[in-house]
Amino acid sequence: MSHDGFECEFYFIRHGESESNITPGIAAGKNFDSAMSPRGYAQARALGERLRAEGVTFDRVYSSSLQRASETATTMLDAMGAADMEPVLVPEIMELQIPAWRGKLAVDVRTPDVQLLHASKGGWFVPGGDGESERAVERRFSNWLEDEILFNPEMGGRPGTHRIAVVSHGAALRCLFHYI
Repeated sequence: MSHDGFECEFYFIRHGESESNITPGIAAGKNFDSAMSPRGYAQARALGERLRAEGVTFDRVYSSSLQRASETATTMLDAMGAADMEPVLVPEIMELQIPAWRGKLAVDVRTPDVQLLHASKGGWFVPGGDGESERAVERRFSNWLEDEILFNPEMGGRPGTHRIAVVSHGAALRCLFHYI
């Protein structure tokens, strides 16, 4: 870490199943800010119960500002017995955005030409012409992580190990892990 005596123990958590996740064949969820499904709530509760049983507590909990992530964070905290802890909502850690593909079938938008373009451009591919590349998400998420935690003098001024939960999304977390 960047500060003497300052360490972080991160828990990176993907949100529970959302209503958009259970719509088969969709390229990007029709509802940008989809709620969790009943199964997603059960997943978040099970995670919270497991963390509680293992004696895990968090100093800070950050959540994507999208509903499915914030619902996961609050449900998890409730099951941990920490319902009074409010997750900090962070738009910078939300999912990769592809507005032009929302609600469309994957077979209609992920054509062979689009797949070839994606393969050739890799992380710099911009889906749908108006979406975010994986590298843009990586920069957005990693800049937040550095500014909020890693190089933040306020955080670093408190020596010790800090346990931090970050509740986000599958593609966004993959982008952050690429940065790490």
